[in-house]
Amino acid sequence: MDQPPGFDGRTNQEQKLVCKLHKALYGLKQAPRAWFDKLKISLQWFGFSSTKSDQSLFVRFTNCSSFFVLVYVDDIVVIGSSSQEIHELISKLSGLFSLKDLGELSYFLGIEYRSVVGASEYITITRPKIAFSVNKVCQFMQKPLDTHWKAIKRILRYLNGTTDLGIVLKPSETMNLVGFYDADWGSDVDDRRSTSGHCVFLGKSLSLLSELQTKMTMVPVIWCDNISTVSLLANPVLHSKTKHMELDLYFVREKVMERKLVVNHVPTGDQVADVFTKPLSFRFFDKLRGKLTVTSLDLKNGD
Repeated sequence: MDQPPGFDGRTNQEQKLVCKLHKALYGLKQAPRAWFDKLKISLQWFGFSSTKSDQSLFVRFTNCSSFFVLVYVDDIVVIGSSSQEIHELISKLSGLFSLKDLGELSYFLGIEYRSVVGASEYITITRPKIAFSVNKVCQFMQKPLDTHWKAIKRILRYLNGTTDLGIVLKPSETMNLVGFYDADWGSDVDDRRSTSGHCVFLGKSLSLLSELQTKMTMVPVIWCDNISTVSLLANPVLHSKTKHMELDLYFVREKVMERKLVVNHVPTGDQVADVFTKPLSFRFFDKLRGKLTVTSLDLKNGD
């Protein structure tokens, strides 16, 4: 290596001397290999041998115990059938290396994808505008990829940048029950399933009636942006093109005929539930976010 600043052992200006290392220094490209070779020799002294499938996995079997030592860079995981022998091995390694015992292992080399997604689902209660995005990342709980983790981080960045937004409950003279429902048409390219979403307003406020167990005597109104659906609900005639539908799907039509429910048409641009079914442009997303009564909360001024 080059001589450090302040130390000059040259006999003349034309010579350029270097220092000869007796062991690897931290940061050199050969340092990780030197560290692993020394650790491997030490584990072999203790009766371990590396596996053929993974050179970083060391095993030791006896008549009454089994031990596994997994090495990842400078992290070491020890698994064995005897806790006493595990502590003995850690003590021996501590005599050769500068180790820090972190105790029992609870998490190692993974991404806490499920816990983050679960927390995001809880947040949708007060931040319903992220419901569609959270629904998508929930579909990859078993085998999440890097793209899914990037999507989660984007959701978290959005939430972190909009902490001043929240649902505002406004007083209303009337307690009309109005709902918006929307569904795409088999947009999932993997299984061709449709994504649906709905929101319910009680007066001017976004309401969770199932949790509040509220009973309404007024006829609720549902807004739908599909004219064909509205026509089928209003006309009790059984069309030839709808014979493939299950009879129980006509539940809504029965409620309309009984005048217990009103279904009206609403343009796609004003369909609030559209935000739950597909990714939208920022302009359209911001418009529907306002219709969900999500607005800026000036907490600093106590408003």
